[in-house]
Amino acid sequence: MRIPKESLIELLDATKQDNICSALIACIIDEQRLNLRFAISLQDFGHLRRILEFRPFEHTGVGPYRYFFTLSYTASIKEDPLILASIRVEQLNKSKHFSHTISKKLMANLFWFESLESTQLVESMIQ
Repeated sequence: MRIPKESLIELLDATKQDNICSALIACIIDEQRLNLRFAISLQDFGHLRRILEFRPFEHTGVGPYRYFFTLSYTASIKEDPLILASIRVEQLNKSKHFSHTISKKLMANLFWFESLESTQLVESMIQ
């Protein structure tokens, strides 16, 4: 079963300012599409920057890329703090799923955002 991309969490940006790393995502909460900024580790900042710089369709045309967390992942070793997350990459009419490394902690945060039914807990994160 294919999940419509409108319901997936989209990765918009990962920034580092004044030694504070953050991620900017877009997700649907309470039938509203919200852009949310939240703190991430320096390690996940590097992982997210690699995702945002990943350009698998460069030879087929020019257009903006979009990156979506499918909330599917593979963990290799139980004690390992890293996982391989499935990321849907889109450019124009092309799309494909790729595996990228992120932390279990970041994936847990994404599951939490996905589970929210109200914006009350994320008011301070809305951009």
